[in-house]
Amino acid sequence: MKDIKTYEPMIMSIIKKLGIMYHIDEYMQIGRIAVYNAQTTFNKEKANCTLDQFIYTRIYQRMIDAIRKESNYQNYHTTTEDELMETYSSSDYYDDLLFEDLKKHLNEREQYVFTYLLHGYKLSEIAIMLGVSNSTAKNIRMSIRNKLKQTLQT
Repeated sequence: MKDIKTYEPMIMSIIKKLGIMYHIDEYMQIGRIAVYNAQTTFNKEKANCTLDQFIYTRIYQRMIDAIRKESNYQNYHTTTEDELMETYSSSDYYDDLLFEDLKKHLNEREQYVFTYLLHGYKLSEIAIMLGVSNSTAKNIRMSIRNKLKQTLQT
Protein backbone atom coordinates (compact mmCIF):
# COMPACT_ATOMS: atom_id res chain seq x y z
CA MET A 1 0.00 0.00 0.00
CA LYS A 2 1.45 3.34 -1.07
CA ASP A 3 1.68 6.34 1.22
CA ILE A 4 -1.19 8.82 0.82
CA LYS A 5 1.30 11.60 0.02
CA THR A 6 2.24 9.83 -3.21
CA TYR A 7 -1.31 10.46 -4.44
CA GLU A 8 -1.24 14.22 -3.81
CA PRO A 9 -0.30 15.06 -7.43
CA MET A 10 -3.29 12.98 -8.55
CA ILE A 11 -5.55 14.86 -6.10
CA MET A 12 -4.23 18.21 -7.32
CA SER A 13 -4.78 17.27 -10.96
CA ILE A 14 -8.42 16.41 -10.20
CA ILE A 15 -8.83 19.74 -8.39
CA LYS A 16 -7.51 21.54 -11.47
CA LYS A 17 -9.63 19.42 -13.82
CA LEU A 18 -12.77 20.35 -11.87
CA GLY A 19 -11.81 24.03 -11.92
CA ILE A 20 -11.71 24.38 -8.15
CA MET A 21 -10.09 27.69 -7.27
CA TYR A 22 -11.14 28.24 -3.66
CA HIS A 23 -10.71 26.18 -0.48
CA ILE A 24 -8.06 24.03 -2.13
CA ASP A 25 -6.79 22.80 1.25
CA GLU A 26 -10.24 21.46 2.09
CA TYR A 27 -10.47 19.67 -1.24
CA MET A 28 -6.97 18.25 -0.75
CA GLN A 29 -8.16 16.82 2.57
CA ILE A 30 -11.27 15.37 0.91
CA GLY A 31 -8.94 13.77 -1.65
CA ARG A 32 -6.66 12.32 1.04
CA ILE A 33 -9.63 10.81 2.85
CA ALA A 34 -10.89 9.36 -0.43
CA VAL A 35 -7.48 7.78 -1.04
CA TYR A 36 -7.49 6.18 2.39
CA ASN A 37 -11.05 4.89 1.98
CA ALA A 38 -10.28 3.56 -1.49
CA GLN A 39 -7.15 1.76 -0.27
CA THR A 40 -9.04 0.08 2.56
CA THR A 41 -12.05 -0.97 0.44
CA PHE A 42 -10.25 -2.06 -2.76
CA ASN A 43 -10.75 -5.74 -3.57
CA LYS A 44 -8.57 -7.18 -6.35
CA GLU A 45 -10.93 -10.10 -7.02
CA LYS A 46 -14.00 -7.91 -7.56
CA ALA A 47 -12.37 -4.95 -9.27
CA ASN A 48 -12.10 -4.61 -13.04
CA CYS A 49 -9.41 -1.96 -12.70
CA THR A 50 -6.12 -1.23 -11.01
CA LEU A 51 -5.83 0.26 -7.53
CA ASP A 52 -4.72 3.60 -8.99
CA GLN A 53 -7.74 3.75 -11.30
CA PHE A 54 -10.02 2.89 -8.40
CA ILE A 55 -8.45 5.60 -6.24
CA TYR A 56 -8.73 8.18 -9.03
CA THR A 57 -12.43 7.42 -9.45
CA ARG A 58 -13.08 7.62 -5.71
CA ILE A 59 -11.30 10.98 -5.41
CA TYR A 60 -13.21 12.37 -8.38
CA GLN A 61 -16.56 11.18 -6.99
CA ARG A 62 -15.89 12.62 -3.53
CA MET A 63 -14.93 15.99 -4.98
CA ILE A 64 -18.07 16.11 -7.12
CA ASP A 65 -20.13 15.26 -4.01
CA ALA A 66 -18.43 18.07 -2.07
CA ILE A 67 -19.10 20.55 -4.88
CA ARG A 68 -22.78 19.54 -5.00
CA LYS A 69 -23.08 19.79 -1.24
CA GLU A 70 -21.59 23.30 -1.27
CA SER A 71 -23.88 24.31 -4.12
CA ASN A 72 -26.97 23.03 -2.30
CA TYR A 73 -25.93 24.85 0.85
CA GLN A 74 -25.55 28.11 -1.04
CA ASN A 75 -28.91 27.66 -2.74
CA TYR A 76 -30.77 27.21 0.53
CA HIS A 77 -28.70 29.32 2.90
CA THR A 78 -31.06 31.50 4.84
CA THR A 79 -30.30 35.05 5.75
CA THR A 80 -31.72 37.06 8.58
CA GLU A 81 -34.19 39.85 8.00
CA ASP A 82 -31.52 42.38 9.01
CA GLU A 83 -29.19 41.11 6.29
CA LEU A 84 -31.98 41.28 3.74
CA MET A 85 -32.94 44.77 4.79
CA GLU A 86 -29.31 45.91 4.54
CA THR A 87 -29.09 44.59 0.99
CA TYR A 88 -32.38 46.23 0.00
CA SER A 89 -31.64 49.41 -1.81
CA SER A 90 -33.75 51.51 -4.09
CA SER A 91 -32.77 54.42 -6.23
CA ASP A 92 -36.08 56.06 -5.46
CA TYR A 93 -36.52 57.41 -1.92
CA TYR A 94 -40.32 57.19 -2.19
CA ASP A 95 -40.19 53.48 -2.90
CA ASP A 96 -38.37 53.04 0.41
CA LEU A 97 -41.02 55.02 2.25
CA LEU A 98 -43.82 53.07 0.59
CA PHE A 99 -42.10 49.77 1.41
CA GLU A 100 -41.79 50.69 5.11
CA ASP A 101 -45.38 51.94 5.24
CA LEU A 102 -46.72 48.77 3.64
CA LYS A 103 -44.66 46.58 5.95
CA LYS A 104 -46.36 48.11 9.01
CA HIS A 105 -49.65 46.48 7.99
CA LEU A 106 -48.16 42.96 7.96
CA ASN A 107 -47.43 40.58 10.81
CA GLU A 108 -43.87 39.34 11.37
CA ARG A 109 -44.21 36.19 9.27
CA GLU A 110 -45.79 38.11 6.41
CA GLN A 111 -42.99 40.69 6.59
CA TYR A 112 -40.43 37.92 6.09
CA VAL A 113 -42.29 36.48 3.10
CA PHE A 114 -42.85 39.97 1.62
CA THR A 115 -39.15 40.79 1.94
CA TYR A 116 -38.10 37.47 0.39
CA LEU A 117 -40.54 37.94 -2.49
CA LEU A 118 -39.17 41.42 -3.16
CA HIS A 119 -35.68 39.93 -3.34
CA GLY A 120 -36.77 37.48 -6.02
CA TYR A 121 -36.98 34.25 -4.04
CA LYS A 122 -39.38 31.60 -5.34
CA LEU A 123 -42.29 30.61 -3.14
CA SER A 124 -40.92 27.07 -2.77
CA GLU A 125 -37.58 28.48 -1.56
CA ILE A 126 -39.35 30.73 0.94
CA ALA A 127 -41.31 27.74 2.26
CA ILE A 128 -38.05 25.86 2.84
CA MET A 129 -36.42 28.84 4.56
CA LEU A 130 -39.40 29.33 6.88
CA GLY A 131 -39.87 25.61 7.48
CA VAL A 132 -43.47 25.56 6.24
CA SER A 133 -45.32 23.78 3.45
CA ASN A 134 -45.77 25.29 0.01
CA SER A 135 -49.51 25.72 0.61
CA THR A 136 -48.82 27.62 3.85
CA ALA A 137 -46.43 29.92 1.98
CA LYS A 138 -49.12 30.46 -0.69
CA ASN A 139 -51.66 31.32 2.01
CA ILE A 140 -49.27 33.82 3.55
CA ARG A 141 -48.69 35.40 0.14
CA MET A 142 -52.45 35.63 -0.42
CA SER A 143 -52.87 37.30 2.98
CA ILE A 144 -50.11 39.78 2.07
CA ARG A 145 -51.85 40.60 -1.22
CA ASN A 146 -55.20 41.16 0.48
CA LYS A 147 -53.72 43.39 3.18
CA LEU A 148 -51.69 45.43 0.72
CA LYS A 149 -54.67 45.78 -1.62
CA GLN A 150 -56.77 47.13 1.27
CA THR A 151 -53.98 49.48 2.34
CA LEU A 152 -53.44 50.88 -1.14
CA GLN A 153 -57.17 51.39 -1.72
CA THR A 154 -57.58 53.60 1.35
